[in-house]
Amino acid sequence: MKDLIQRFNVVPGNLYINVLIILFRQRDVVGMVKIRVLVNEYIDNPFYNIAVEESVALYADMHKIPTLRLWRNQNCIVIGRFQSPRLEIKADSCLKYRTPFVRRFTGGGAVYHDTGNLNFALTAPHGFYSGRGVKNAYMDAGMSIAESVSSLGVAASYHPINDVVIKDRKISGMAAAFMKNGFFIHGTLMISSDLGILSEVLNVPREKLESKAVQSVRKRVTTLNEESGKIISMETAMNAVVDGFGKYFKAEMVMDSITDEEIAMTDDLYRKKYLNMDWNLGEEYSVRKELYEEYRNILIETLPAGDRNAY
Repeated sequence: MKDLIQRFNVVPGNLYINVLIILFRQRDVVGMVKIRVLVNEYIDNPFYNIAVEESVALYADMHKIPTLRLWRNQNCIVIGRFQSPRLEIKADSCLKYRTPFVRRFTGGGAVYHDTGNLNFALTAPHGFYSGRGVKNAYMDAGMSIAESVSSLGVAASYHPINDVVIKDRKISGMAAAFMKNGFFIHGTLMISSDLGILSEVLNVPREKLESKAVQSVRKRVTTLNEESGKIISMETAMNAVVDGFGKYFKAEMVMDSITDEEIAMTDDLYRKKYLNMDWNLGEEYSVRKELYEEYRNILIETLPAGDRNAY
């Protein structure tokens, strides 16, 4: 084992992870395809959850281990890396429903999370996807989610570039990031999300709605429970997603737990980045603070009590 660890340039420590690294890096030789699966969430702290999202992506990319993470948040808004909260969220509604917002490290649009929404995130090296372009990565993840939803009795389809739909209504949206060794794709899957609150806290431009030929956010999106006409448990949905990715990639899904290295990276990102006012409010905040007072108040009011002194 020591010789193999040296040969494949892995970090000594976690024997199980090292074995996975070796298997993945020689899978072309032995014909093995595996995806590491993490069901890991900090449901009451969206800021920490997003820090975990980035640390797992960095770790999986560094070691070239295809990794699928499944997790949830309490109600919150996650905005894209380049978005302004002033344009994407309704501050009065966020205060009314005690809905925090946090900026993620990927681009794309703002999304609403609650415990009826399942988040998925896939990190994998270039050779794992069907092609080297980010469009291939989107397609692979989207087809996996469509497979997952369809297995639960509701016909779903991938809609390029980053949506999964049921009868033209969106049930899943995705965002991506270029990593050193591959791509990171993550997204939402609405199982039983409160679409009423979603439509109140998100500020979707009229032009975007008109381009989809709908008059409201509520008419554009749907949930798995609404479309199936029955209650599908989160556990059932999680199992379907794991099976869907496994079937699409023809991979063995290997359940795992988060490593000490990932936790250390998460703690560092949480303190230095995701609790940072400048990060969450954006570049404009530093020069026009007067425009962001109510958004700053949202963050202060909704941070975990022990971390409010950060602001």
